[in-house]
Amino acid sequence: MCIIMKKVLVFLIMLVLVAPFSLNFAVVKGEILDAENTFSTVDFLEEFVNNYPNRLSGTQGEKEAAEYIAGKFEELVEQAGYIPHNDKAEGKDKFFQKFDFLNRGIVKISQNVIVTKPALNGSKKTVIIGAHYDNAYMLPEGMNEKDYNFQGAYDNGTGVAVMMYLAHELKDKALDFNVTFIAFGGEEYLLKGSEYYASKLEKEELDDILIMFNLDVIGAGDKLYLYCDEVKTEHEKFLLDLSKGLGIELNSPPLDKHVALYGLNDMPYTHIGLMSDNLSFLTRGVNCAFFFTYNWKYGLSESDKNSSIIHSSNDNISVLNQRYGNTYKVFMENAGKIILNALTDESFETAMILSLNNKFDYRPFLNRIMVLIVAISILTLAGILVFLTYTNLNKNKTNSKQPEIIADPFYEKDESVFGNEFEDNIFQIES
Repeated sequence: MCIIMKKVLVFLIMLVLVAPFSLNFAVVKGEILDAENTFSTVDFLEEFVNNYPNRLSGTQGEKEAAEYIAGKFEELVEQAGYIPHNDKAEGKDKFFQKFDFLNRGIVKISQNVIVTKPALNGSKKTVIIGAHYDNAYMLPEGMNEKDYNFQGAYDNGTGVAVMMYLAHELKDKALDFNVTFIAFGGEEYLLKGSEYYASKLEKEELDDILIMFNLDVIGAGDKLYLYCDEVKTEHEKFLLDLSKGLGIELNSPPLDKHVALYGLNDMPYTHIGLMSDNLSFLTRGVNCAFFFTYNWKYGLSESDKNSSIIHSSNDNISVLNQRYGNTYKVFMENAGKIILNALTDESFETAMILSLNNKFDYRPFLNRIMVLIVAISILTLAGILVFLTYTNLNKNKTNSKQPEIIADPFYEKDESVFGNEFEDNIFQIES
């Protein structure tokens, strides 16, 4: 019995001595595992734009970038049961939706890269999270395509990075709706990728979209903005309230949107909120939420402190770090955090459906023919008013008379005191 007690005592002592080391090993091992399973938005951004700086719309460089994104989506298919766009295709083509467009008389071929996280209950309701991955539609004058090396970190490596972050963060979340992730090609040339995708959707499919989140240019700039629609919507309020609860500053469009009188697709005018892939869905009546960083107060300007870097050789990681420090990383993190919390909020789906049902549909009034009719009507009315005003002024001028001069009777009297008639009679009597 004494021997057994000694063995037990020795075992307990060894356990006490070894346990802290075992616990520490477990923690360290856990941290390593967590690190391996945690998606780094910044690391992805740097890898993407450094390895694929040439992403001109419809070029081989854009396709290579698409294949890289497809490889990342393929990992999610294997790890979390995500569904590629076309299961019947081979290799990376499973994730491609190919399309072509005409640019300066030359047919260009591009592709959207698509994967879907399926709904838990087989629902057809869908959320779209999109970000374009091309960075320009034409070379700067005098530059060879092989020498093009502009990275496009801000536009739009940042948006792709946030989209990829969400694709990883949602893989273990049970959701009652589908989430489709789309890396749009050809955005820089008239939103060709998103227009093609949206044009292929049936009305029932469009009606099933709860919201389209668009991630474009999230980094350089002074403020994180949310643009939803030309009218106030309930889904905008939902997202603004949610961001406020998270302690994140999310800015609405300014009163002066700096509207320009030309438009893309079906819009007769434009501003910064209407210059990205969200427009392809907005014009079809879909709820949209466009996240971007800018300084909208100054119109087409990213910042009042730094010069713009978009569509220039300065749009790279080095300049982002130099001019914005940690700020662009915080912007990306905050955009991802807001969307992630929105999608996992239990009232999200109800709020999106309510917003769609209660939104004023102004689209018929923005039809180009309708705008033309209204413009002609206004000009005609203005012309009529000018004509009537001119006619009335002329009429008044014609009918106006010089005021009649009425002489004072006193000055019409004869100089004689009693008048000529009286004096003539006197002369007659005297005669």
